[in-house]
Amino acid sequence: MAVDLLQRFECIVLEVREDCVEVEMHDLIKPSNPIEFASIYLSKFDVSDVKLLREGAVFYWNVGNETKDSGQIIRYSEFVFK
Repeated sequence: MAVDLLQRFECIVLEVREDCVEVEMHDLIKPSNPIEFASIYLSKFDVSDVKLLREGAVFYWNVGNETKDSGQIIRYSEFVFK
């Protein structure tokens, strides 16, 4: 398995809601890009990571293509906490 990283954001939690988290996203691949904002459903996070989501918390969002040993390419998305 190999991952071709296409995008990496540093995300700062602005607000945690009942079913989602509001984040400010800083592009780490191309830092000159403007700051972006997103709402991410809590269900997208590992259960053990949800407790880490609080205002001001920082995590990284890695997005890319994963090539399986069989050659199949699938979208890869991972949240990594500091």
